[in-house]
Amino acid sequence: MASMSGYTKLFNSILASTVWREPMEVRIVWITLLAMADKDGIAEGSVPGLADFARIPVEATREALARLSAPDPDSRSQEHEGRRIEAVDGGWQLLNHAKYRAKMGADERREYNRLKQAQYRNRLSPSITVNDNVRCVDNTEAKAEADTEAKAVNNKQDAKASNVFKKPQVVDVQMYCRERGNTVDAQAFIDFYTSNGWKVGRNPMKDWMAAVRTWEKNRVQRTTDKKIKSAVDLVDEAYRDDN
Repeated sequence: MASMSGYTKLFNSILASTVWREPMEVRIVWITLLAMADKDGIAEGSVPGLADFARIPVEATREALARLSAPDPDSRSQEHEGRRIEAVDGGWQLLNHAKYRAKMGADERREYNRLKQAQYRNRLSPSITVNDNVRCVDNTEAKAEADTEAKAVNNKQDAKASNVFKKPQVVDVQMYCRERGNTVDAQAFIDFYTSNGWKVGRNPMKDWMAAVRTWEKNRVQRTTDKKIKSAVDLVDEAYRDDN
């Protein structure tokens, strides 16, 4: 069983989710998987190991995993037909993990901005001057300045996040290829770009999905070229036989 660190934010919207209508064992296994998941939404482990963490019998754990892997027509999110997990090599992939991780990041930025504005308000609060005259400081300008800085920080973080290339896992490529309906070998794709340092030509890769589409296009082109060559060879062979 892999070691675990950090934490997983549990959104209160889970109370309105259809998973909360599931039997107790299913809910316990789901929350245990959330706690086990790494930054990529992978919960590594075996069924007995998961059962030990969840403190429920192994057979009940298997049943819970089956229910979490099945389509849920009543789920609020119909991505993956409402499925919540998918078995992968070494554990399980939490299918909507990326969406909730992004939501968590937005919440954390809002909290940062709130604290930043509070610091400005505290620093520029009304003060008492000499001669016992009370001078009230207009905080409108200070608040506007705090809002401007908070927005600038937020925009800078968003721009930085959008420009950082994140190497995909095999399961990411597999899921994207499945959506595209192509036959690109996800493991071969990962192995190739890992060996060349994730570069496209001489430049660092910026968009692995675009690279997958290029592989898909090249694969189709190679297949077409092969079919054309086979047809030409057949015509040549027929011509030689006639002569």
